[in-house]
Amino acid sequence: MKYRNLTLKYALVNAGYMLVLCASSGYVYNYLSQSGFSDSLAGTVIALISALGILIQPWAGSLADRSEKVTEKGFVSALMIITAVPAMLTAFVPEGQALIIPLIVISFTAVGVTVPLLNSMAFSYERDHQTINFGLCRGIGSAAFAVGSKLTGTLWTHFGRGSYPIYITAAALFTLLMVRLMPEGSGSYKAEGNNDSAGNVSYAEFFRRNRQTAVIFSALVMIYFMHMLCNTYIAKILGQFVDASRAETVQGTALLIAGMCELPVMLGFSFLMKRFSVVTIMKASAVCFTLKHLLIYLSAGVPVFYAAMALQMFSYAALVPAVVYYGGRYIAEQDRNKGQAVLAMAVTVSTLLAGFAGGRMFDIMSVKSVLLTGLLVSAAGTLVMVLFAEDPEKEAGSNV
Repeated sequence: MKYRNLTLKYALVNAGYMLVLCASSGYVYNYLSQSGFSDSLAGTVIALISALGILIQPWAGSLADRSEKVTEKGFVSALMIITAVPAMLTAFVPEGQALIIPLIVISFTAVGVTVPLLNSMAFSYERDHQTINFGLCRGIGSAAFAVGSKLTGTLWTHFGRGSYPIYITAAALFTLLMVRLMPEGSGSYKAEGNNDSAGNVSYAEFFRRNRQTAVIFSALVMIYFMHMLCNTYIAKILGQFVDASRAETVQGTALLIAGMCELPVMLGFSFLMKRFSVVTIMKASAVCFTLKHLLIYLSAGVPVFYAAMALQMFSYAALVPAVVYYGGRYIAEQDRNKGQAVLAMAVTVSTLLAGFAGGRMFDIMSVKSVLLTGLLVSAAGTLVMVLFAEDPEKEAGSNV
């Protein structure tokens, strides 16, 4: 069986999803804040979205692993509908109304749950002996993230907060269309005996069977804490040296720089994989993450902050595909979707912690103090990754 233009189709799915994600992750604090909610309440809402993601992501991954009827394609399609409908309804809710909160929670929880299933979709076609260039597709997704971030900021500047839910609805519907253009896989793996007992494993059992995944998960949570703190409260951070009237414009440019700087590494990731192991790439990118966070902490103006965003090239751009490849290659196939869900859940846990703790820290601490806290947590995660993450390829070589 040969699928036509498979990489191109998956790249368009990635692009559509990133158009949604850039707005839902990068501007939700702005939207809640300008809707009349306090920093603490906004942080609590963001934490609630993450908490629901933590509960639903592994369940969704396990269901996709063990069900012969539920496919990644079908699941992602449903999640994009769940994203679009509440976002559209939010556009009709007056500013300051409490109904905004449940609608945002439902919509953005669906966005977060999509990540591991979208990643698994790239590897599901390998059952049919088809290969997707994930790095290339993720690079195109990064370009879409960059363009979408700038577009969201520009629309916000010209049309206000009301443009936000309309943008998310349109982007989610575009993603849905792109997903429906993907071919239906044979599902041969599920037909070969992947049953409920194999897919529906507890966290304890999963981590017992995949001990190195537990180490990597712990490191990712700490590294991503500062990353999500900056992404979630970027407007608050920029408020140190940017006038409120320019905040969304500068924010859009900063995210544009970050997204575009991801492109070279994302597009050339297959080249990196030929020369370095996945774990080596993860370790190097973890160090670059902490260097980026240090530069953000030291930022006293827009140019330095933009320079920190440029370090996305060596941090996020390398770490994300490396983690996905790790989940696709080194986690047992019967745990594949759950493994991708667990690794993706590191971002969700970090977002929960950053949202909940960040909102409260910003209420009682200076911006610099909050950033220093995040920097120290990031550095601890980098140490765990560098010192304790083991390379499966080297272990396999030593056993030959």
